[in-house]
Amino acid sequence: MENSEQKHFECLICNTKSANITNLNRHIKTVHENRKPFQCKICQDYFSQQHHLKRHIDIVHEKIKPFSCKICLMNFAIKRTLKDHVNVVHIKEKPHQCEICSQSFGITRSLKSHYRRVHLKNEEFGTGVQEFQCTICEKKFGVNSSLVRHIKTIHENIKRFKCDLCEFSVFQHFSLRTHIETVHEKLKQHECNICKKKFVLKKTMLNHNKLHLKII
Repeated sequence: MENSEQKHFECLICNTKSANITNLNRHIKTVHENRKPFQCKICQDYFSQQHHLKRHIDIVHEKIKPFSCKICLMNFAIKRTLKDHVNVVHIKEKPHQCEICSQSFGITRSLKSHYRRVHLKNEEFGTGVQEFQCTICEKKFGVNSSLVRHIKTIHENIKRFKCDLCEFSVFQHFSLRTHIETVHEKLKQHECNICKKKFVLKKTMLNHNKLHLKII
C-alpha cells in the first residue's frame, strides 16, 4: 500500500521543498537558473512564467486596479497588496519578526528582504547561496534582480521609458510614473497620519513625521 503521507521534493541548492517534481523543476529554472522565456512586447521585460507576464501587463501598462481600500479608497492591482496595505498602514500590524535581530515587519516579503540583505551569509549555506557582485564596480547585492537592475541603469545607462512632457527618461516604468506624478501632476498622495498634511514624496512625509516624534 502506497504511503499516504505527502511527498516532498527538496531543492539540492537551497533546500526549498516542493509538493511535486513539476514545482521543483519550475523553482530551479526560475530561481537558480534565472530563466525568463516570456517577454512583454510593450517594454521588452522578461518573466519566468506566463501569468507573471499577464499580471505585469495588467498592472504596469493597462493600469488595472480592481481592489479598493474601504478606509482610504486607495486602489490596488493585487488583492494581496490591498491586504498588506490595510495591515501595515491602517491596522499597523507587524506580526513577522526576524529571529536573529527581533526587528518586526508588517509583511512577509519585507522580512525576507531584510533577512537577505542583513543576515544572509555565504558560509551558512555552503556554495548553495552566493552573494551577487557587480564585476564592473564590485558593488554587492543580496538578490540577483538588484544586481541586474544596477548594471542596466548605472553601467549600461539603459533608459527605456521617456517622459512625454520633458526630456526625463528612466529604466523602470514605475520611476517614470513617479516622475510624472511628482514633477508634472504634483500629486500629494502621502499624508501625515498625525496632522494630515500631504506631501508629494513619501520620503518628505516620513521626514516630516520625525518632527512630530521630536515634539512628542
